[in-house]
Amino acid sequence: MSRLLLVVLFHSTVALALEPRVAVVPYQGVGAEPGVVERLAASLRTEVASRKWTVVSADESDRRERAAAMCGEDVECLATVGQRLDARWVLAFGVGRVGQGFMVSALLIDTEASKRLAEFSERLPAMPADPGPLSTRAVEALFAGRTPPVKLVPTEVVPPRSSSRRPFPRTSSGPSRSARPSAPARWASEGALSPS
Repeated sequence: MSRLLLVVLFHSTVALALEPRVAVVPYQGVGAEPGVVERLAASLRTEVASRKWTVVSADESDRRERAAAMCGEDVECLATVGQRLDARWVLAFGVGRVGQGFMVSALLIDTEASKRLAEFSERLPAMPADPGPLSTRAVEALFAGRTPPVKLVPTEVVPPRSSSRRPFPRTSSGPSRSARPSAPARWASEGALSPS
C-alpha cells in the first residue's frame, strides 16, 4: 500500500512540475539535405513563440534530439522526451523523401497524458529555402483552437509605510490633544495669570 502511494505521489509531483512550455524536436530527417531539419526546427520554434507560447530553447531541445529520433512517431516515447525537457507539450516533426518530393509531418503531444492532440502533414515537390510559410501552416493546424496558458506572475507584497501620525482618530473618552487648550490659556482660565 505504501509503495502504491509513493508511486502515485511521485507521478503527481512530476505532473505538477512540468512547465507550460512547448518542446520542438525532430523525430525523422530521411533524405533531406544537411541543415534542412535544423532550419525547420528553428522556424517552428519562432512561429510557436510568435503566438505567445513559451518554447524550450534550441540548446535544451538539441540535447534530446537523438532520443526523439529513436522514438519515431511513438507518442508515449515522445511524451517522455518532453517530460525530460520539463515541457508540457511536444511538437515533434519529421521530414522524409517520398519519390521526387518530400513529406513533412508533425504531431502535437500532451506530455502529461501521453496523448496526441493534433497532427499535420504536407507533401512538397521540394523543400523550400525559407521554411517560414510551411511552419506557419503547420503551427496553425496543430494549435488551432488552443490558447497559450496564462502566466501567473507573483507580485511583491509591500509593507505599509510607518509614520508618526495615527491613521485613525483617538478613541479615548477624554478630549483630544487638539481640543485641549494650551497651557497659558488654561492658567488664565484658572486665575493663575490674572493681574494682581
